[in-house]
Amino acid sequence: MGVFASEQRIFAPRHVLGWTLFTLTSGFINAGAVMACKSFVTHITGNVTNLALDAPRASAYVFLGASFIGGAMVAVLIGEMSRSKPKAGFGIPLVLSFATLVGIAIAGKAGIFGSFGVADGNNQRAFVMLGLLGAVMGMVNAAIATATSNKVRVTHLTGPATDLAGNIIRAALGSGMGHAAELRWATLRAVKLAAFAVGAGLAVRFASRLEYDLFAVAGGILVVALGLTGAPESADASKEAAEAGDDKAAKRIAAANVTTLPAGDRTRTSARDERHDTPLQFIGPRRRDAEERDAAE
Repeated sequence: MGVFASEQRIFAPRHVLGWTLFTLTSGFINAGAVMACKSFVTHITGNVTNLALDAPRASAYVFLGASFIGGAMVAVLIGEMSRSKPKAGFGIPLVLSFATLVGIAIAGKAGIFGSFGVADGNNQRAFVMLGLLGAVMGMVNAAIATATSNKVRVTHLTGPATDLAGNIIRAALGSGMGHAAELRWATLRAVKLAAFAVGAGLAVRFASRLEYDLFAVAGGILVVALGLTGAPESADASKEAAEAGDDKAAKRIAAANVTTLPAGDRTRTSARDERHDTPLQFIGPRRRDAEERDAAE
């Protein structure tokens, strides 16, 4: 189970703000890539379509798709290698993404990727930048998907839009998870759709002024989102999330503390065998009768 897989953690107010900012960052980067090089980087669908629309550059679009998948693989690998420290497995790919975005901004300002906003099909260095941006988006999306057990994704809209439609219908009918839960998921998905659009709009608005610095700004938003979701939680919040998200483990622990007495007696808890601390339902019938008489007296 991912570190944020329980609904209590997914819908914690600061985590909801974090998912919103992650999605806004994705829209910001996607629009920034379009403004810089006239190409999408946050999803595979557009680039696969371009394979047919722009066949002479098919290899470049394949490279962009492979970059996204490669970035996602890096995030999943880090998560699997950090299973004993799941928050590290969540945070490390996002920190790498931030560093890559800042590096892209620095390299872009140095002229390595060519002029910002000039679509040159022969500029291979520009496609390297797009590949790096695609890898960043793959890492971000996979890190969040892994941490939430695939319940939250932030770099594309088709799946969340489909889920939103289902949530609205089930909320209206009172089916599925129930009216309140379905409405809560519908709200989160609607907010994410709006956040992606807002992020794209902001990138378009400031692209001509910031140029490659646009990606450093995106990195800054990413760090804020990481701070909201990855910061240590209070002991009470952690306990509640653990209890809500790991009922099976709690049952196993309870079962491990129960021992069976010889025939003629009932099961009782070995850890709570004190006279006045053992619930009546867990002690033998004779002892329970004696304690009931004592209480009556």
